[in-house]
Amino acid sequence: MRFKVLLATLVLASVLAVVLFSSVYQEVRTGLIAEVNERQMTHAKQASRAIERFIQGYHDRLEHFATHEEIIRLDARGREMMQEFRDQNPADVRAITRLGADGRIMHTVPLDPVAIGADVRHQQHVQELLSTHKPVVSDVFDAVQGYKAIAVYVPVFRNKVFDGGLAVLFSAEDIARYYLQDIRIGENGYAWLISQNGIELYCPVPGHIGKSVYETSGAFPSIISMAEKMMRGEAGQTVYQYDRIRGGTVDVIRKHAVYHPIHLGDTLWSVVVATPEDEILSNMVGFRDRLLAIVVLGGAVVLVVSIYIARLRTRQEQAGIIHRSEEALRESERKLRSILEHTTNVFFSHGADHVITYMSPQAEKILDCIPGTRFDWRTLLTDNPVNADGIAAKQRAFDTGKPQPPYELELKTFGDRIIWVEVNETPVVENGVTVALVGSFTDVTDRKHLDEERRKAQKLESLGVLAGGIAHDFNNLLMAILGNISLAKHFLQNNEQALEQMEKAEKASERARDLAQQLLTFSRGGLPVIRNISVGELLRDTVSFTLRGSRSRFALSVPEGLWPIAADTGQISQVISNIVINADQAMPSGGLIRVAAENVEMEKPDDVGSVQRYVRITITDQGSGISPDIRGKIFDPYFTTKSQGSGLGLATCHSIVRNHHGFIEVRSEPGAGAAFDVYLPAASAEPAPKHPDHAGLRYGSERVLILDDEQEVREVLAKMLAALGYRPDTCADGDAALRLFTEALDTKDPYDLVIMDLTVPGGKGGKETIGPVRALDPRVSAIVSSGYADDPIMADYGAYGFDGVIPKPFTVAALSEVLAAVLAQHRSE
Repeated sequence: MRFKVLLATLVLASVLAVVLFSSVYQEVRTGLIAEVNERQMTHAKQASRAIERFIQGYHDRLEHFATHEEIIRLDARGREMMQEFRDQNPADVRAITRLGADGRIMHTVPLDPVAIGADVRHQQHVQELLSTHKPVVSDVFDAVQGYKAIAVYVPVFRNKVFDGGLAVLFSAEDIARYYLQDIRIGENGYAWLISQNGIELYCPVPGHIGKSVYETSGAFPSIISMAEKMMRGEAGQTVYQYDRIRGGTVDVIRKHAVYHPIHLGDTLWSVVVATPEDEILSNMVGFRDRLLAIVVLGGAVVLVVSIYIARLRTRQEQAGIIHRSEEALRESERKLRSILEHTTNVFFSHGADHVITYMSPQAEKILDCIPGTRFDWRTLLTDNPVNADGIAAKQRAFDTGKPQPPYELELKTFGDRIIWVEVNETPVVENGVTVALVGSFTDVTDRKHLDEERRKAQKLESLGVLAGGIAHDFNNLLMAILGNISLAKHFLQNNEQALEQMEKAEKASERARDLAQQLLTFSRGGLPVIRNISVGELLRDTVSFTLRGSRSRFALSVPEGLWPIAADTGQISQVISNIVINADQAMPSGGLIRVAAENVEMEKPDDVGSVQRYVRITITDQGSGISPDIRGKIFDPYFTTKSQGSGLGLATCHSIVRNHHGFIEVRSEPGAGAAFDVYLPAASAEPAPKHPDHAGLRYGSERVLILDDEQEVREVLAKMLAALGYRPDTCADGDAALRLFTEALDTKDPYDLVIMDLTVPGGKGGKETIGPVRALDPRVSAIVSSGYADDPIMADYGAYGFDGVIPKPFTVAALSEVLAAVLAQHRSE
């Protein structure tokens, strides 16, 4: 009987030891492989982004370079420009080549007489360029210059007709060395790169570069399966087998790999990072041995205790043996837990009833729970729909007995915090039945928040681009409306009733123009177009417009003798409007908003000892105030205490005021409202007088050339000029302007002045045309006009070759004033 008890005890202890050893070892093994794959994916993503930025940067520069007339004509200056481009980028660019429409090399730098005239139509990327007339990124190929290269081609158009291409050639070896060669995971983990067609662009295995993956790895279906996913632009992880040759020995090894796409315009590459499994698990040898020793020790202790219990007859002896065996078991457990606690992950196990049977101590920090607490893990789930995928994955693991891919869950901790975790788990199967799941999870809340902020930034960037385009087109529409209204006023001087209605329509159009300017400031954040302006009038118009329809009212205090400020009217109006909106929202039931302005002389916060003149604008509300713990964050991008909103309003105010060389401060106490002080540098001169009325228009007879891509703008501007006595001609792009300008010079009746729109979609605008016009006739006067009123050229037009500026939309009076000033300046020179 005693022998049977001893034997049964020994068998039970052995089974428990094997199950414990296998379960824990499998958990740690799975976690270690997942950690290596995460590191490999980080390397793959970093390499992908670096190569994308490298190729895209040269693509953008090359695309701009290909529009130069010297490059299109490939004259002596064009060849010099190619040499300069190569000299400026010697570390990256092996060659820059101009290809003709017939597929032959017209010129290459460094100059290679053998390459000049060479027919390269046999190269696949050249065939694609010649057939599609679109940018192309090549596979690795043998360049006619004699080295393995990767080429970036952009098309060249002469008068909108395809005229070949312009390419930069990079050494495939250089790109690999810069971005892939240094990626090492352990001793034998490395990266390799394939193209969309399966050509190995880089691989450290000798003889692979430039060959198809079907040729180099056709005997390994798992590699081909991975490569086909890569060629479709997918990202993921996999396990594949490969032959490792060392000396005369060939070993079949398993590799754990991750792969990630590289998007280069219409071209797709993909990078893979792989590490041998035996190398990953080599770090577990010591852990495995220690774990086995602990398990064996535990089994030995159990065996010894069993023998003692069988032999000893007295209770005192039995009690002593039991006590010692319990201490030994506790020590064994402490050693095992010590190993598990050295990781930052939380290890867990639960049965089919979903009740947690074990959770490592890290759960106290992540889940705010007491170690050893037994609970149904499903009670932590939020109602986020993404949790359904995790529940389904767990159920599949129980049903199939097979591990499932990692998944994410949103949980509500015992401390009522919302966190995100990434779960990796493995089923424990006994007699074909899954009895438990063991695994680990990692807190990825910070990563999720970063992803959300990145998505928000991308959404705002897209919204900004859309808003900028809408504002530009809106200004062009307003130009046609305001211009025609202004013309109507000019022709209705004797009809007071009609003139009054026209003036109201004109003021409404000007207000719409100011709104468009605010939209541009939000979307582009450009440099301010500085003018001397009156603060009192700006505050009165902006605050009254902002509070229309609000429950709040305002009191405005503007003293006599208030200094003017040097500022962009639209941008400062946006600052005042944003602060007033916040003040209004701080008083849901309405209240009084006080707006005051005064002259101050003080030191700049960042320039002690330097006294400057400022106009201080103070906006005070009667709201609940701002608590001290968030007062220092209110100007941070994306910070908001509202349930809705972008958190960019005050950040935009801070940026605009700083661009005006001013600063902004806030004063507040909880329950006592808030006061915002905006300090703006005072101007040294009074504001320019407002545009004269129609009775004070200044007329001329000069010949004027109008360049604008919008037909309605051209027509109304020509009528406005004709009404002022000028002789206008119009054109839609820079090429037409140069043609008309040259013809006028030949007829001895040259243009006295040109008015140019900045941007012309698909053609040359004022920025590209002013240089050639100045070269033809340096004496001509030039005015720049655009719906993008915050473009840098509008703020500093003189640096770009213009004599004056007039933002769209404008009136006949404004046009009359600018024309007279520019022409008078020209006559005095």
